[in-house]
Amino acid sequence: MDGNTHPLAVIGLLLVLLATACGRRGPAPAPTASPARTPSAASTVEPVATEDASIAAEATQAASPLVVTHTPTPRPVLPGLDPCSLISPADAQQVFGENAKAPLRTDVGEVRTCALESVGGSKLITIDAIVGSSARSRFEQERQTATTAQGATIQDLEGIGDAAYTDGVRLVVLKGDVTYSVTYLGGMELHSPQLLDAEEKLARAALQRL
Repeated sequence: MDGNTHPLAVIGLLLVLLATACGRRGPAPAPTASPARTPSAASTVEPVATEDASIAAEATQAASPLVVTHTPTPRPVLPGLDPCSLISPADAQQVFGENAKAPLRTDVGEVRTCALESVGGSKLITIDAIVGSSARSRFEQERQTATTAQGATIQDLEGIGDAAYTDGVRLVVLKGDVTYSVTYLGGMELHSPQLLDAEEKLARAALQRL
């Protein structure tokens, strides 16, 4: 540009160039919205099904301590033979040589027991009875046990029931589907003839009442 160019002409030229440049740029683009995020499968919370909730409740209940209250049931009286009917107080009195107290009945499992005590308390008779299909096997089992016991002396007795024996302490009788044993404690020596005689009297008296 030479020195003869007028300053106003220069200013006009600059304004023309500036307007041309602005026309070429065009409007600014509108801002674009970011796409919405889709929740991933890991972040999705599924509602608990009713069946699953029931299973969870049952599992919680099972894990809790269970308190069980046992109501004792009365033991039924064993039907059939009463061992106290086999030996009377009069039978006991003959062996005791004195009066006997009222008999006392107890049951333990299948074994029925009757005890008669002298009024002085120094003599005692017990009779144990087992009734039913197991009577014979119980008789044979106890006899075998008594035979193999150390120092035992088994003596079979004839004429008392279907079978009978004594081990020197008690006398055991088998009659039909009943087996019973008689034990006498009253100052007599074990394995003595006197003890055997007393128990045999009681065993024969019981046999007559079967």
